[in-house]
Formats: sequence, C-alpha cells, structure tokens
Amino acid sequence: MGAVRALGGYAGGVYLRSGTEGLLRMAAVTGLPGPLFRPWWRIQVNRPYPVAEAFRSGQAVHLPDGESAVRRFPQLMAGLPFPFGSLYEPVGSGPERFGVLLVIRAAAPGGAVGAGDGRRIREAAEELGRELAELAAGGDPVCWEGDPLGVPWPVPGGGPGEAVDRLAQGVLSVDRQGVIGFAGAAAARLLGLPVERLLGRGLWEALPWLRHPAYEDHLRGAFLSGEPLFFDARREAGADPAGLSVGLYPGPSGVTVVLEAAERPVFAPGAGARPGAWAGAPAGRAPAQYRPVALAIALTEAMTARQVSAVVTEELLPAFGGR
Repeated sequence: MGAVRALGGYAGGVYLRSGTEGLLRMAAVTGLPGPLFRPWWRIQVNRPYPVAEAFRSGQAVHLPDGESAVRRFPQLMAGLPFPFGSLYEPVGSGPERFGVLLVIRAAAPGGAVGAGDGRRIREAAEELGRELAELAAGGDPVCWEGDPLGVPWPVPGGGPGEAVDRLAQGVLSVDRQGVIGFAGAAAARLLGLPVERLLGRGLWEALPWLRHPAYEDHLRGAFLSGEPLFFDARREAGADPAGLSVGLYPGPSGVTVVLEAAERPVFAPGAGARPGAWAGAPAGRAPAQYRPVALAIALTEAMTARQVSAVVTEELLPAFGGR
C-alpha cells in the first residue's frame, strides 16, 4: 500500500510463488476489484508477461504507458488494451526470489520512469523481501495457494450528497474494490431496487447483469485507465429494450457511475461504447475474445513442437476451461 501511494499509483498488488513449480499467484491486490481481474490471478513464469519477466530475470520492468507495453509485451496489451502505466519489481532475499511487487498508475505517454520512482519501488520490494525471508527462516513456507486478498484503499469511496438526488440521472459511488458506497434515489429508481439493496454490496453482486463479459470489459477499462467511458446496457434478458446509458468516471478513490434512460433501444450486451474522453475497447471484445489474440501471439512466438505444446497446456486449455 505504501509503495502504491509513494509512486502516485492508484492500484497495485503482490504476486508470490506457489506450490506449483513455475506458477505465480496474485496474493494481494489494492485499488482494483479482484474478481474483475480473475484471468490474471495466475501467471506462468515462462510466459512473456512483465510479472513473469521480473520474477525470471530478477530485474525491474518499468512500462510508462501503453505504447511501451505493447512493444515489449504484446500479449499483456492484447488482454488489457487500456492506457495505463505499470512498474514491476522482483521481491526476494539474496539469491532467493519470492515474487513480484506491482504498481499501476496513470500512463505517461512518451515519458520514462524516473530514478526516484525506481528507487522507491525497489526499496519497498526489498523491505517486503526481508519480511518474507524472516518468515521463511522461522519455518513458514513463503508460497501462496489461495485467492488474492483485497486490501481496502485508504481514501473513502465517497458519501451521499443532497445535490445528487436533485439530478435526473442516477448516481452510484463505487470504491476501488468495487463496493457501492453511495446510491442516489434516482439510481435506485432506474435500477428498480431500494437503496438499501445497493449500499455496501459489490457492484456485480447488487447488479448481476453487469457480469456479462461485454460490460465487465468496460469496467476493467475504467478501473485501469482512469479515463471516462460510456456505454449502453440492458439490465437482463427480457428487460425493457430502452435500457440504460452508463457513464463511468474513475478517480483515485473509486468510480462514479452515472445512469440514465437510454435514448435508443438496447437489444443486446454487444452495444458499442459511445465516444467520450476515451471510449475504450468495443463492448463485444470481452476477455474471452481477447484471450485468443494473446494466444495467437504466443503460438506465433513458439519455435518448436515443445513450445507449442507448452502454450496449449499452460494457456490455451486453462483459458477455455480445459485440463
């Protein structure tokens, strides 16, 4: 948490080695709703991703913007095609490596990560490495097998305001973990739910229709890029085709969700994003559709039958539920 704030970031996490050789697992995450990033909970150390490279090489990986990321790690950007900067610092003690510290922050197009920022994340990783080494010396195995722990973001996600209830649009305030901290009366009316059914619940728990991959993709874009995004949504199959127009306004403490009745019918979740400050990816390009792009890149990089087999076993089968 301290490293994220010191680097001006809005999200971060820690990957640790697991009991499975060659597999890293996300152990902790802050500033992002963990379930929304489930496809990235597990990273094979031999794959061309920045987390894996930092662990493999023992060297920091700094990606100031999307352009630098797509040049070095096209598979990462095929799955997360959003403008953000990221820093990855290996965590270890002496020759032993425990995992990787990750910080996500706003993109700095054309810039480079400064020496001061590099020093700050390195010092944070070294401190974490010392603490993990002490655990290991005491006989506790330093590996992670479960789901990532969500660390609450320290900045409050927002509170109610009388002015909001005067608006025709519905307003929700969602913190960096995806929990609804405020719901205006108009939002409750548009959603057909009482306010108490919204407050304190995860966005996807309160509004299960947002679990559709097309809508999840827009939400990922908002949490990662920090840029406003707009799309039309239909609440559930058989719902009023008028649907809702959804605006996402992210900031350091969370995301403001603005809802209003759509101006035109919405017949399917594949409705495209409307232009905004940054419109994000098309709604239909959900993670299940990004993954084949990343897998295709991985297959083109495979030079031998053994490498092709590794891609199929480690990425293709898990991506589609195979064993």
